[in-house]
Amino acid sequence: MVYTFDKANANAPTRRTTQYFEMGGHRGIYHDGWFANTKVPIAPWSPVVGVKLPDVLNYKWELYHLDEDYSQYTDLAAKYPDKLKELQGIFTQEARKYNVFPLDNRGFARALIPRPSATAGQIEFTYSGEISGISPGTAPPSLAGRSPSPPTSRCRRAASKA
Repeated sequence: MVYTFDKANANAPTRRTTQYFEMGGHRGIYHDGWFANTKVPIAPWSPVVGVKLPDVLNYKWELYHLDEDYSQYTDLAAKYPDKLKELQGIFTQEARKYNVFPLDNRGFARALIPRPSATAGQIEFTYSGEISGISPGTAPPSLAGRSPSPPTSRCRRAASKA
């Protein structure tokens, strides 16, 4: 992108030919001036509980020719079904290449699910230097929002070597 900051390159063609996007099951693929994306049934950050989303593989796809319609005003999916199918195939290739599958559209609920812990089974933790924060996935159980009883972890701060 930095090349675009140079005035000499103001009208240079883009160097970007393909770029995929996926977030919470919402998908997009840019390829050679065309953009295909799934229509968002509900914002991925929405905390609305109990909303039944369609199956992640049944989202409606849209198609835009960004070289002629940069604002994505006119959906061309019905007019160019073969182009849409081509871009869906490219999305699938990119998604496999970057380990995007399986798609997951649980949105906000997904963020609340406990993640695997890098410290599972450890009972002693030693920290040195200043610590501004410890992520829940790497924190001792007693610091990760749980109150063990009796204490199952021993945490100590290593002596400073000043």
